Amino acid sequence: MTMPHSHRVNDLTAWAAFIAELDAWRDAGRVAAFWWRDDDATDDTTALTRLLDIAGDTPLSLASIPRDATTALANVVAARPNISVIQHGYAHANHAPDDEKKAEFGPHRSLDAMQRDLTTGFKRLRRLFGPRFRPMFVPPWNRMADTLAPLLPRIGFQSFSTYGTTLQTRSPNIPTQINTHADIIDWRSGRKFLGDAAALDLTIQHLSFCRQRGLHYTNSSHGPTGLLTHHAAHDDACWTFIENLVRVITDHPAAIWKDPAA
Repeated sequence: MTMPHSHRVNDLTAWAAFIAELDAWRDAGRVAAFWWRDDDATDDTTALTRLLDIAGDTPLSLASIPRDATTALANVVAARPNISVIQHGYAHANHAPDDEKKAEFGPHRSLDAMQRDLTTGFKRLRRLFGPRFRPMFVPPWNRMADTLAPLLPRIGFQSFSTYGTTLQTRSPNIPTQINTHADIIDWRSGRKFLGDAAALDLTIQHLSFCRQRGLHYTNSSHGPTGLLTHHAAHDDACWTFIENLVRVITDHPAAIWKDPAA
């Protein structure tokens, strides 16, 4: 397999380690599943066009902010059969106190208020995107109140997505949790690209965990390995990494892209 282009030895070593992990799945007679979530989509922008061009035919879930989603975005999605839309909060507004981590649907609000916002957003996205809207909820900042999960099915959600490994036990009263595992942006250090080595290490950690335990995305709470991007915040290094990652996964015989929100 052709290695991604890089001038740094540590980056090439990271890519070699990633491909070696995929080779280990192949040698075990298994296929590693990936999914791609991109947050904060609202409109037809230059950055969104670049994202979709890189995606090509790869399944991509756009987490759209319902209050701000436009008809222009709906038109773009309608022309791309590989794109689905999932619900990213309602207004992506912080309701947490200043001394706590940001949250739109955290314990700082009443369940009635959160249900109203979610229901309004759910109906708006369904009206804008029709069958391309998938009933998955993505809380802004990847956090929500524990009491919210049992409420989601009443609104119509079949799944929800945050960030990191989950050990959730599946329950008929709580939607399936399908997380992302590799956020490519370093939000704490200038909102820039995390780096090939760090981003790939996050991906390898989840893949290795699932492979060594014989887990499969259809029979465990871990789901497929999730890539998390934010097209409006990408620098050039982010775009290069995504382009390389999509190509490597698409070309490898033991890797497949999935649309878990479907």
